[in-house]
Amino acid sequence: MAAALRRAGFPLRPIAEVFNVSPRTLGRILERDGLAAPRRKLSLRDHDEMRTLRAEGWTLTSIGARFEISRHRVAQIIRTEET
Repeated sequence: MAAALRRAGFPLRPIAEVFNVSPRTLGRILERDGLAAPRRKLSLRDHDEMRTLRAEGWTLTSIGARFEISRHRVAQIIRTEET
């Protein structure tokens, strides 16, 4: 059922919540079954929006959830943009 939802275009996080597993675990299961989650290509506009959201007080976790990336990746992007 998770594979069908993913093929239908649903994001990983909501599917993982339905099955009460982490998005990372679900991603590994789908990858094992040949349904790897496509990596989202972030644009410079996305990077700018991340910086703006962070300046507005959003947490790294909430920004990551919005863009379907890890909070660690958000921090890396924001840190890169500041230098």
